[in-house]
Amino acid sequence: MPTRRTLLLLLIAHPAAAQAPDLDTLMAGLAAIPSRQATFREERRFGVLDQALVSTGRLTYRRPGYLEKATDWPEAERLVVDGDRLVLTTGNDPPRVVDLGGQPELRTLVDAIRGPLSGDVVALRRAFTITAGGTAADWSLDL
Repeated sequence: MPTRRTLLLLLIAHPAAAQAPDLDTLMAGLAAIPSRQATFREERRFGVLDQALVSTGRLTYRRPGYLEKATDWPEAERLVVDGDRLVLTTGNDPPRVVDLGGQPELRTLVDAIRGPLSGDVVALRRAFTITAGGTAADWSLDL
């Protein structure tokens, strides 16, 4: 099982509720949205570094399996996943193409992003132990 990662997704708004959202209800709501776009701020923490590595950019998702992560800072990078095909372009380098069918570890990382966006609770449960927290308007998933 992959290490626990906290994935904060504030991509849609629901009416506020005092209790933590039910995971299946939350994921069903996400699955009903055919596409979405949001900005992101990602922090990666490593034991050997004193500070987190921060990046910012945009996420685009379209059903059934298109995901684009366009990083603007600190370095331009574009990651596009369409079905089982991943294309990564960094700066002016030529694109690198990967078949996710032959890369189970990489597929797990992609599913960690694509699963919540698509509302695919089955794929998330296959790879992670999931806990939903917060409120319906300001929720988080702990993977």
